[in-house]
Amino acid sequence: MKNIILYIILFVISVNGLSQAKKRRLPRNINTINYNSYYPAISGDANSLLFLSNFTNSGAPAIHYSYKIDASTWSDPVELPRTLNAGHLLFEGGYSLSFDGKTIFFTSKKSGGIGGYDIWYSKLSGKTWQTPINMKNKINSAAHEGMPSVSSSGQSIYYCRCETINSTKATGCKIMVANRNGSLWESSEPLPDNINQYAPQSPKIMADGETLLFSSAQGGSTDLYLTRKKEDGHWSDPVPMNFVNTTENEQFVSTTAKGRYLYHDVKTEKGRVIEQLLIPDEFTGKKVMHVKGKVNNANTGEGIPSTLKVYEVATRERIVFEELNENSEFNFALKEGVAYDFSVEAKDKSYPYFSKLYVLDNMRTSSRDELKIELSPLARGEEIGLGALNFDAYSAEINDNSTYELRRLLRFLKSNSDKKYNLTIHRYNYLEDSLASNVDLTEVLIDTTWTEVEKIIEVVDTITTEYIVNTIGAASDTSFVSSDSVIYEKRLAVRDSVIMIPQFKLNYTYHNDRTLKQAQNLVLYLREKGIPEEQFIISTTKTREKPPREIPEIIATLKQL
Repeated sequence: MKNIILYIILFVISVNGLSQAKKRRLPRNINTINYNSYYPAISGDANSLLFLSNFTNSGAPAIHYSYKIDASTWSDPVELPRTLNAGHLLFEGGYSLSFDGKTIFFTSKKSGGIGGYDIWYSKLSGKTWQTPINMKNKINSAAHEGMPSVSSSGQSIYYCRCETINSTKATGCKIMVANRNGSLWESSEPLPDNINQYAPQSPKIMADGETLLFSSAQGGSTDLYLTRKKEDGHWSDPVPMNFVNTTENEQFVSTTAKGRYLYHDVKTEKGRVIEQLLIPDEFTGKKVMHVKGKVNNANTGEGIPSTLKVYEVATRERIVFEELNENSEFNFALKEGVAYDFSVEAKDKSYPYFSKLYVLDNMRTSSRDELKIELSPLARGEEIGLGALNFDAYSAEINDNSTYELRRLLRFLKSNSDKKYNLTIHRYNYLEDSLASNVDLTEVLIDTTWTEVEKIIEVVDTITTEYIVNTIGAASDTSFVSSDSVIYEKRLAVRDSVIMIPQFKLNYTYHNDRTLKQAQNLVLYLREKGIPEEQFIISTTKTREKPPREIPEIIATLKQL
């Protein structure tokens, strides 16, 4: 009997543990008892949250804002200011946050707009939300626009254009998308019919920029669907997200960069609460690299007016473009399976640039890279990292991924043509072997070893023996014997003798240090582009240590002499 009871207890614990892993409610300062918390919108970096709550002085719902204090603690929510939060002017749930949580996009029919309901945005400065700005006629029209969702890169916005919108309902909607060219938005276009025939609403673009969630009431209650942008630019036919769809309405949901949990609300006996629901693998987006950081003057700590750019190397498409000024922070995500060129170039050309190459192949999980970029005006002894310079595998040839790095380097050198530099290429993970046991061991050193060895040889001596022949008789005094009477016998005597002779041996050392050839190839490229090779002194280094995290095995630097 005791064994049965113990088994039941263990089973209950196991089920509860599994349930906790699949569903997690947000803390009580978000889900206030006996009040409603619903329509969550979380930032891609998972640090900021918007939601509706009737925990207000008037009892009417209002948008609340909270931010992460630590990994598991949210700040006490505060109502957004009236300029953003005029309930009778808002479309409930039609709001979202930028990836970094510093910009709110919302749907309102406040005065100063273009049509009925328009899309507006407000930026967070310190702890204050700035006066909302209308997104103008590239996004808004004489119709009704709302329910915006901006990609993690900030370069695309998905939203709805509808026939009617009021504070709680929209009809006749289709999803539109617009892309940004520099700081300006281009004209929007509708998504294809295989999506818009669903009369879709509330689009949410995931951090990978190609997995789109939306809602549709085609089946009666509002359900969630998923579509993916394919390599040819077309969108897949939507599939229902049955792991979350119920007979209740599911419309306003949200996810973070990791994309493991769906934030949505559910009804309970004590009101609506916000929970995290584990997303099955077939409904997750691609893995991403979350890139976050800041650009500062190394001497003063102040922000540097600069331009941040990220290019997809293979397609030459610009993925991220940001003008950094006094606010020098950046925060975005890059999807897996692609190589990206990342750079920050100061407006003042006396500053060096910062660059890095992200090759996001074979990502096991979504990851994060936090950068602290400190730049100062170029001076003697200052180093410039050529962070996006890359070479072909097992080769000294410069890789095509280095296209943007070479252009930046040329611009920098031409702007600082009066200076000389020490070009250093360093090799991490140096390998060597007496055999070519690895495909990376493309180089070989041949060393000659000289030794002296003993060798035994046979030495042949000739011994001559003289005999006297006397036909008359034996002679007692040979001095009187004529030469005709003497017979000479020659005999060979053999003996061993030891001598020392020189001998050499060829020793082969196979290794993967191609740094000298790589440096020479870079100088040759620059010379062909008009940069005199006299500007450079080449040096190379190597170590058997493996590189630190996120640093390639081959790194190149320039140091001003």
